[in-house]
Amino acid sequence: MAVTLARADVSATLEIVAETNQVDGVCDNVRVVVRDGGGARDPIFSWGIAGSEVVTSFMVGVSTYPLEGGSTNLIWAVIDATSTSNMTRLAEYDLIKVTYGGVALDTAATYYWGAQVYGDGGSTVTATGNFQTISAALTPSAPTIDLKIDYNNPLKPGKISRLIVASFDRDRNLKLSVFSMTGELVMDWPEFIVLKNAYYVTEWDGSDINGARLKRGIYIVNLYDANDKTRSNKRIAILDR
Repeated sequence: MAVTLARADVSATLEIVAETNQVDGVCDNVRVVVRDGGGARDPIFSWGIAGSEVVTSFMVGVSTYPLEGGSTNLIWAVIDATSTSNMTRLAEYDLIKVTYGGVALDTAATYYWGAQVYGDGGSTVTATGNFQTISAALTPSAPTIDLKIDYNNPLKPGKISRLIVASFDRDRNLKLSVFSMTGELVMDWPEFIVLKNAYYVTEWDGSDINGARLKRGIYIVNLYDANDKTRSNKRIAILDR
């Protein structure tokens, strides 16, 4: 594709500032699922904008080469105006979201992307980042939230289980925890934002909150939204050899 993404001049004082740029909700995400059990999957690009100007339009592009200086050929790009369909108030800034819809992305690959954003007062800012792609064996699917343990269940010493979290009805603040069969909290992650239709992926080695290996047994991985009490649970077995 001959489309290019120009590097914006950021030497002048800008009336808009890019506060965050993410793929599937994580900056420089190294676990972006582009293929799951259902086939190819399109990740979600998002970036947060703050400032006195109203964002009127944007361009986002993906390349196999770093987007540094001048312009870079892209394998996919989209140019659009903002609207209520792609703007949402999240935290203290406006978050713009675009679903990737270009050529199929390879797994186990690194890509570079950039969002060039334009304000109604003439300001332009470019946010750039990179991401690494992976594949998953399972496909999250649920009316609201879903949790999948993608592989290594049972979990043996020295191995990693991949936990895939998704929300299908809206952006959500979710909490991921692990409990023993008696209800004791053994592992806990900070609350995180999961964007609608994005896959949030974390890896777990079977350690507890203090970093010690859990004893052999069955444990409950719990995904929970405290706002509306929605939850999804999965069992995982921990082996000692």
